[in-house]
Amino acid sequence: MSDRLRVGVTGCGVGRQHVAAFKSLPDHFEVLAVCDIDASKAREVAESHSVPRIAPDLGALCRMDDLDVISLCTPSYLHYAEVDQVLAAGKHVICEKPVAGSLQELDKLMAAERASGKCVMPIFQYRFGQGAQKLKFLIEQGIAGRAYLTTCET
Repeated sequence: MSDRLRVGVTGCGVGRQHVAAFKSLPDHFEVLAVCDIDASKAREVAESHSVPRIAPDLGALCRMDDLDVISLCTPSYLHYAEVDQVLAAGKHVICEKPVAGSLQELDKLMAAERASGKCVMPIFQYRFGQGAQKLKFLIEQGIAGRAYLTTCET
């Protein structure tokens, strides 16, 4: 029996990179389906990455009994409802950021996650960045002057 997670990806813009990443780890993942509002984009990603199925929409992905995980690479304003839909379908969900538009929505998704027994896994590719450590070093060395303005990417 395989320990590989069987994956569907929706949104074949950024999702193209998700498919490529999953395919680069064949011992861990098997991409079984993709979907996109633009059927030609989904077809191109499926053909270029040897993905066997194209779903017409997220609902169809959710109804695929052989998927363990759905990776959401859709526009941000859709994330809250889509994460909820995937959890309700009994699947784990990987979601590009932001996962939701408010703390209230996040609280609701956390409750849905607990109730489903599945996992919501938000993308956070900056977690291993060293920007803060580099800034701290520059401050300790006296190279950085007084801060007058800062920004934060989230």
